[in-house]
Amino acid sequence: MGIFRKKKKEKRRYEPDYRRYDAISDRKRAESRQTFRRTIAAVFFATFIYTGVKLITSSIAFWTKRSGSITYMFYMVNDFAKYPTTIYNRFIRGIITYIIPFAFTAFYPASYFIRGGSALFCIGGTVLMATVLMAVGILVWNLGVRAYESAGS
Repeated sequence: MGIFRKKKKEKRRYEPDYRRYDAISDRKRAESRQTFRRTIAAVFFATFIYTGVKLITSSIAFWTKRSGSITYMFYMVNDFAKYPTTIYNRFIRGIITYIIPFAFTAFYPASYFIRGGSALFCIGGTVLMATVLMAVGILVWNLGVRAYESAGS
């Protein structure tokens, strides 16, 4: 029986050109690192947008002695930013984008990561709005500290 046994043929393996795949994976890896950095920047500066709005509205208490209702009113505008800005008319979209820029905390960064929008507008706008709001917040705070009068006896 041993003499009639068929000899198994070795299968010929297909060997892909790994250099091509390495170049593609290097490019994907670089894009993924860049996306990760932009995500961290968006989260970091979105936090500064909230902090700037809170600082500005809370600093009003230096002159009015109360600012809770104003802060609450501004944070109610944040509910508009939970939804895509494209569903609102131009007026509302302008308010939540440029006046009280809560759209830069979620919608614009998400539209960049999901749909591939403009990085300059979506991520750069988040950085710009956060910087402006923090600068205005610190300015209003410093003006309030100078105008501070003790409310106690």
